[in-house]
Amino acid sequence: MRRLRHRQAESGAALLAMLLILALFAVTYTVRFFQGTALAERNARLRIDHVALNHAREAVIGSAITYRDTHPNEVFGYLRCPDLTNEKGEAATPCGARDLSSLGRLPWKTLGLPALRDHAGECLWYAVAGRAKNNPKTTVFNWDTTGQFIVRDAAGNILAGASPHQRPLALILAPGFASGGQIRPNPSSASPASNPPSECGGSASAASYLESIGDAQGNIGIDITPITLSTAQTPAAPEAAGSSHNNDTATWITSDDLFQRIMRRHDFGRDIDVMLDDFAACLGNWPTADLPPTSATAKGLLDAATLCPPAALDQENNVRSNWEDQLLYARPAVAAQVHSDGNAYDGCAAILLFGGMRTARQSRADDGEKSNPAMYLEDGNAALFPTSGLYVGGHGFTPNDPSRELLRCIRGLPPHMQQISLAGNLDEFLVTGAGLEKKKDLPAAPANPATRSGRSSITVSSNDGLAAGCLWHPQPLPLAGRRWRIYYSFRFALSDTHATAANQTTADRGKGFTLQIVRGDRGVPDNCGALADMGVLGPADPRGASSLLIETDVHQDGAHNDPPGNHSAILLNGDLAHDTALGANCNGSVSGCRHTPASKFEDTPMATHNQRIEIHTGCDGNCSNCDPAAHGSGGRSHARIEVWIDCRQCQDIRADLPAGQAASLARCIALPDELETAHFGFTGGFLPAPAGATGNAAPRQAVSIGNFYLGVE
Repeated sequence: MRRLRHRQAESGAALLAMLLILALFAVTYTVRFFQGTALAERNARLRIDHVALNHAREAVIGSAITYRDTHPNEVFGYLRCPDLTNEKGEAATPCGARDLSSLGRLPWKTLGLPALRDHAGECLWYAVAGRAKNNPKTTVFNWDTTGQFIVRDAAGNILAGASPHQRPLALILAPGFASGGQIRPNPSSASPASNPPSECGGSASAASYLESIGDAQGNIGIDITPITLSTAQTPAAPEAAGSSHNNDTATWITSDDLFQRIMRRHDFGRDIDVMLDDFAACLGNWPTADLPPTSATAKGLLDAATLCPPAALDQENNVRSNWEDQLLYARPAVAAQVHSDGNAYDGCAAILLFGGMRTARQSRADDGEKSNPAMYLEDGNAALFPTSGLYVGGHGFTPNDPSRELLRCIRGLPPHMQQISLAGNLDEFLVTGAGLEKKKDLPAAPANPATRSGRSSITVSSNDGLAAGCLWHPQPLPLAGRRWRIYYSFRFALSDTHATAANQTTADRGKGFTLQIVRGDRGVPDNCGALADMGVLGPADPRGASSLLIETDVHQDGAHNDPPGNHSAILLNGDLAHDTALGANCNGSVSGCRHTPASKFEDTPMATHNQRIEIHTGCDGNCSNCDPAAHGSGGRSHARIEVWIDCRQCQDIRADLPAGQAASLARCIALPDELETAHFGFTGGFLPAPAGATGNAAPRQAVSIGNFYLGVE
């Protein structure tokens, strides 16, 4: 009996042990099942967020690298502002003060996206650094612009921003489910009745969605903003409303993410090359002895930049104002040499350099580093700058070697060449008539040489006196037996669709301006022509009767037999009338007078244009062969006049443009004896606004002319 009871006790204990083991297995399996289910759910949520965040990231980057395609007067790379109202998915304009970072909803509509949502059904949020946002823009934006965010996980580990150039310019955030005390309207709920229906629903309150960034107004500071994400503390189980933890996830964009793509655009390299060419050409248009010294600050560039400023007239794409801090300038005591892309240049009185993208050994994160030439130059050039010697680098930008220095040799004008410019001689020019204003904006601290500093230009506009305005240079210059090379840029003030409107039903803003060259033996003109003739001294004027002029006309005048639309021409003796063929007084063809589109100079968006003019004397009868030194002998009494409109790399007046660059207009004339010497000047006039109209009402117009250089050789 005892044995039976003992055996029963043993069997019961074994059964109990087995049941406990089975229970443990069941509990373990159940825990593992639910853990696996929670893990699968968490991974599914992360996949949803990953797809939405990265889709948004690519759209933000795509908008930045194509920014200038839709904003022609800007540079590449600006990031759109957030949607601060949560109404239409549109970027705010503006978003806070300059350099102040901003937080709001992702501007999905502006980016061409649907309203992307995270795993909780919430629309994405977006933070942009103040130094990268498009409105209002920071002072200088380029590949050295540092972000304003440092991203950490919950344990304090830095995920992005360990160094200044690794700090993100923007973050895109998925808020997840409501956490802690966050109270949100239903994501699908409509906006208040006073607002249009919102695709995203909910509210624009950042505190209701994000745990550790921004205030209710979307402001996140002008300095460095720390961001904490959920990496180390997102629970395995799905978030429940009211749970208290940081569940934000994000992706981010750095300056390198943008500019590694931007620099592969062909027009980015062209921008850099043109900036260098134009700056070097401007410096080269000064006599060698007048080239500015190497300044003690601004990497030697201060005086050079003041002599050839990034004038608003020429900054159609604002390239130089944003990239000038990448430039260096040296004016050594002894002429230097430049080797670039296999070409050798000797006798360089000055050198202009572009530093290129940072290398691993370089940092340009603060003003001190940005003032150090070694942060821009490599090896031999760094050791040499700013003294004389052999500078080696490239001529054109290439994305395959973006850190390579680009070099320009500046020799200046030879001593025998006479130079006149607005920058150097503006005070000497005489104003006659009305509506013409000389402008010379001096910098806050005028640099050396002070008499040539500042932005020098002229503006011609309409006036109440119904008069034209003229600007004449007082010194007679030799023309017969010489070469004249001229460059200037111009920009009209207002767009005008009259030339392209059906039946020209809109008001015409007209008229235009000319560069007129008049005989020099009668002294400098003290008058100006009629408004109807754009101020030109006409055939009845003793000076205008022996003259030539380059017309830039934006008004069709029946009295002059003008062609429709904006047109240009080379005209003689003050006579503005085109013949019936609309060709002989241009360059032999109708197309030579006219432009495409017909509103070229007044088209939208407004753009800066340029003209290059060359006059060669001592030519044979058909101007196929010109030798100024032989003018007046052997039948060489003609002059060839050529005009290039909107030309590239044509600012340098030291030498003729290459023969392969065809002129927009050309004309061969027998040079009158009266033009052995000549005065030159700008004439212009514009129709007044209608009586009682506001200042900008049609047909009011104006033009600004700047960057004028004339070389006589």
